[in-house]
Amino acid sequence: MPRVLGLGNALMDSIIPLADDALLQEWELVKGGMQVVDLDTLLAMHRVACTEEIMRSVGGSACNAIRGIAHLGLQTGFIGKIGHDETGERVLAALQEAKVFPLLRYSRARTGEVLALVSKDTERTMATFLGASGTLNAEDLSEDEFVGYDHLHLEGYTVPNHDLFLRALSLARSCHQSVSLDLSSYDIVDMNRELLGRMIPEYVDILFANEDELRAFTGRDVEGGMEELSQFCDVVVVKLGAKGAVARKGEQESCSPSVPVCCVDSTGSGDMFAAGFLYGYLQDWTLGESLAYANKMAAEVIQVYGTGLS
Repeated sequence: MPRVLGLGNALMDSIIPLADDALLQEWELVKGGMQVVDLDTLLAMHRVACTEEIMRSVGGSACNAIRGIAHLGLQTGFIGKIGHDETGERVLAALQEAKVFPLLRYSRARTGEVLALVSKDTERTMATFLGASGTLNAEDLSEDEFVGYDHLHLEGYTVPNHDLFLRALSLARSCHQSVSLDLSSYDIVDMNRELLGRMIPEYVDILFANEDELRAFTGRDVEGGMEELSQFCDVVVVKLGAKGAVARKGEQESCSPSVPVCCVDSTGSGDMFAAGFLYGYLQDWTLGESLAYANKMAAEVIQVYGTGLS
């Protein structure tokens, strides 16, 4: 069975249901978006937003996906960075409980945290304090820890640290790993388009994107964008929300409808989608089978607050 290594932000999600969107307007947060905040802003938002309804779970895009893959039964490891604090210990414990081999580094900084503000319509808006996770750097990566894994999964949030991103790709190649990348954010794509345009054709085998990220990268709609990107990487997977998902490999294309369920919180849905797809595809399932399983995983997680894995 394939062994999967993840690399990205190790965070704690604080998931907070909102009675209305007034708080988003007060803090000038774009609904449905992600904004990086400093520690003072995070603490101020905690004082205003946190209620008895708050729920905490381990987060970070690649971290969530790897926990999902481990939940499905594959051997996994995760590289990230935490602080010497109670939150960091909770991240470590959650990885161990999920049977993910923790390859964590420690920082003097406080463990990173995300306030996931969930509106009545289930849309989630994220305020992210990167903390220790933002100090993960190229020098933290060791080839010894890549050895023994068959596949590397990266989140787009690693891309702005160019040295870290390039070092991870280089180690994956030297260890004969296939690579998947979730673009994660249209802002990241927009700011790093030139680098992504060079690195994806050379290193990335499986690319995950949503419609906004695809458009930010290619300037084209789903059909045109997939056709363009499929010239550069083996598999392109596009998440279409309530419309399901579509994947393309060369001239082969497959679509899968979403699973009709009651959506409570969309936090982590894209990460669990990636987990389901990778679980199937890395075991030689067809595109259609892998897409269907990815949608099934996403459907399960949107019915609960958080990732449903901790």
